[in-house]
Amino acid sequence: MQAPPASVRLAAPGEWHYILLQNGQYGRARLNWQPGERDYSLLLERELDGRPLPAWKSQGQLDAQGLSPDRYVQQRRGRDMVATNFRREEGLISFSASSEEVPLPAGVQDRLSWWIQLAAMIEAAPERYPPGSELRLPVVALRGEAREWRFEVLDQQTLELPGASIARALHLRRAALGPYSGDIEVWLDPARGHIPVQLIMDLPDDRGWQMQLSAPAEKP
Repeated sequence: MQAPPASVRLAAPGEWHYILLQNGQYGRARLNWQPGERDYSLLLERELDGRPLPAWKSQGQLDAQGLSPDRYVQQRRGRDMVATNFRREEGLISFSASSEEVPLPAGVQDRLSWWIQLAAMIEAAPERYPPGSELRLPVVALRGEAREWRFEVLDQQTLELPGASIARALHLRRAALGPYSGDIEVWLDPARGHIPVQLIMDLPDDRGWQMQLSAPAEKP
């Protein structure tokens, strides 16, 4: 793996396991992060109450700004269901579920890549993000425009999670973007390259979910 760009510091390749909680049901999730010399692959697999949920997959390039997605998909049984395509030569983002095309802003992330991009930005210069500071990141919706997400750095906390005790986890919050959005809270672990170890997606209509770092599930 090449040395990371000066503006970011990428987490080392790895796989992390989580407890998933949604609408009173429990499950598990696995995040697999594989950066190469010039590109990356990022996969989130989930199951809830024994049922597989759509997997999220992001693939793209690594450049001076960090992650530069080419394609984001939601998959079921290995087949693409919904896709977002980043057509960089044309400066456009297109969607499989819509005929809409929207401008492609610099540094834009997809619904999964922002997890690692956020970590990489803070890992490169943690002193820039004391409590009360703000971090901005453009993220594209599944079927529409890219919007600026503003994360407020709240504090550092000690977390007792199923998989580990996390000292000085950095707690950030993104406020809801509108009536159909919701708050997002994320806790980043400095000992793991600031990858997310706890997330709370507070979405409306009981669609919200939570993830907490866990030990890998034992194989039967």
